[in-house]
Amino acid sequence: MTKNSSATMTFRSRAVLFALLPLAFAGCARPPSALTGRVYFRDQPVTCGTVVVYCEGQRIVRGPIQPDGTYSVPNVPPGDVRIAVVPPLRMPEGFRLKLATPPVHDGPIMPGSGRAADDKFPAIPKRYGMPEESELTATVGRTSTEFDIRLTR
Repeated sequence: MTKNSSATMTFRSRAVLFALLPLAFAGCARPPSALTGRVYFRDQPVTCGTVVVYCEGQRIVRGPIQPDGTYSVPNVPPGDVRIAVVPPLRMPEGFRLKLATPPVHDGPIMPGSGRAADDKFPAIPKRYGMPEESELTATVGRTSTEFDIRLTR
């Protein structure tokens, strides 16, 4: 082996090592944080809508409120956050789909059946939909952080 081929082999070995090095550490990365909890208004669970989290660096993440009042917002970076609670979009009556569906009795609500999910959203004050006015803040850790949101008048 010549001196030139030995140097080429060493360079290739180092290049392969540096290319594979990030793969070795890929399994060591921490999973993204999440903000979870329940949303209450006047001590009753809020059953629909969205929790919007405003993070440092102008990043915005959101998660839906479930029928039992729980929410989960994934991929929240650690740090201080501001929170807003937004009701579901209200569709004007003229824009709702009119479907020929049988009447619903104690079953799931079908789209266009005349009973909209936004009718179930309590009339919480509008300030909770704006992070600057909601006064809802939390500190998210490096793992999942639980934070119950209690809305008042």
